[in-house]
Amino acid sequence: MTTLVRGVQPGEVEGLWARIAPLIERGLNRAGGCFGLADVRRSFIERRRQLWVVWPETSCVLVTEQIDYPLKRVLHVFLVAGCLPADWRDLWRGIERWAAAQGCADIEIRGRPGWMRLLDDYEGRMIFMRKELQP
Repeated sequence: MTTLVRGVQPGEVEGLWARIAPLIERGLNRAGGCFGLADVRRSFIERRRQLWVVWPETSCVLVTEQIDYPLKRVLHVFLVAGCLPADWRDLWRGIERWAAAQGCADIEIRGRPGWMRLLDDYEGRMIFMRKELQP
């Protein structure tokens, strides 16, 4: 069976939510707790973020958002969660093509350092660091 990444339309979110919410929640927990599951769900319905699902297994989800900076549009990979399929590089290239078709000049990712090994044609221009403060 061929694996593909399917862009989920806002009206389809509810029908898939029970299957994908645990993956998204796990990814959000690893990302530092700045967003809740309900916030992300609402962002899909309001078309502020895009939801991509490895189909038909729904074993991996990607959340993207287009950010319009003053000088260019960028596709920000907000979250990747789940188990990447063996052919994930082909799927990733499809998202890159989609981003270019939307007018995005770059793709930016904030994630674990392991992404640098997986995406060797990307360059590290900054690191995102975080410290949780005690009240």
